[in-house]
Amino acid sequence: MTHAQHILQTLETLPADLQQEVAYFVDFLAQRQRKATAPPATAEQIAAARKAGFGRFKGQFTVPDDFDEPLEDFKDYI
Repeated sequence: MTHAQHILQTLETLPADLQQEVAYFVDFLAQRQRKATAPPATAEQIAAARKAGFGRFKGQFTVPDDFDEPLEDFKDYI
């Protein structure tokens, strides 16, 4: 009996919720394998990722003037 046959035979005996958990674990292992065999990032890719980091959303959000003021909900405790 091969490993695949053994796994399938055992999997069929498990309840549906555990079969789903096994499926998630298999997906996790496959993703980990793909990540381990992926080619390393180039210098250009690293530079592009860094450029898209800090300051990327500058000007898209505003902070209200009363941001540092105590919240109305906590007035009883102050």
